[in-house]
Formats: sequence, C-alpha cells, structure tokens
Amino acid sequence: MEGEVLTPSVPLSMLLAVGAAVLGGLFGMLKWFASRMLSDIDERLDAHARDVARIDDAMQRLVAEMPIHYHRREDAVREIAAMHSKLDRIYELVISLRRE
Repeated sequence: MEGEVLTPSVPLSMLLAVGAAVLGGLFGMLKWFASRMLSDIDERLDAHARDVARIDDAMQRLVAEMPIHYHRREDAVREIAAMHSKLDRIYELVISLRRE
C-alpha cells in the first residue's frame, strides 16, 4: 500500500456531468423564481395603476364640479344678504310709520 496512488473511482466526465446538471437545475429554479416574482410585481403594479387611474378620475370630476358647488354657495349667501337688507328696509319703514 505504500506508494500507491489513489485514483478516483468515478470518472471526471461523470462528475462534470452531474455538476452541470445540478447547476442547470439551480439556474432553472432561479429563473422560474425570478419570473414568478416579476409577474407578481407586474400584477401589483397594474392593480396600483388602476387604483391611481380611478383616484385621478375622481379628482378630475371633483375639480370639474367644484366651481358649480362654490357658485351655488355664493349665490345663497348673496340672496340671504339681499333678504336681510330688504327686511331691514321694511323694519325701518314700519318704525318710521309708527312714529308718525
């Protein structure tokens, strides 16, 4: 036994083939995992894009309707002020007629 050289019992080509198969399997799994993650990210981005578009539409409608509601409020304030001034004139007229 002294001086004997140990030789591998498995040929080198078989080791390389098994190693290549294992590495190929790992790379295949990584590729599948990465594509799965990217598709999930794309789905989430599409869902968020739809939400943003819905919110944007709602904001545009709100901005378009805001002048209408503001104008109505302003008209109501003006009408109330006009009513108060008419009531004040009527009150002054009644007071002046009572004094006579």
